[in-house]
Amino acid sequence: MARISPGDAEVALRTFPRRWSTLVGGFEPDDPDAQAILDHPGPDGRSAADCVAEAAAALEAARGNLRGATTSAGHTPAETGARAAGSTAAALRRIDTAAPALADMVRGIPADVLDQQVDVGGRTTTVRALVADVVDQVATLLRTADKALRAGRAVVR
Repeated sequence: MARISPGDAEVALRTFPRRWSTLVGGFEPDDPDAQAILDHPGPDGRSAADCVAEAAAALEAARGNLRGATTSAGHTPAETGARAAGSTAAALRRIDTAAPALADMVRGIPADVLDQQVDVGGRTTTVRALVADVVDQVATLLRTADKALRAGRAVVR
């Protein structure tokens, strides 16, 4: 995990909706070729549709984790990253909601809380690392989705 400042994390979180929409938002849901491209597995076996759903789930879980970590001592937040069912368009809407809300939370974290230790699903981490982890995870998923789309376009068209 790369070290990222809260300010840089906030900026990255605010850019995620646009970046995801630019990458996968232009596909027509009723176009079978578009759906085949979105569902085609990339080099690591995940499709762009998988990646956008995972990113939405990770951002939503991180909101809950951060809320729990910064508001209640002893709270054990849930892990991030499970794929929730739904369409790619629905996952994009979830990113549109979760990413800016998480950015607002990050902006409001007092400096003395950033290095506070928290338990996330049985793993001890810090608030700072929790934020950096989700930014890294969603950025990695963006790159993975781009590779999957390239692979899908090569096969479908």
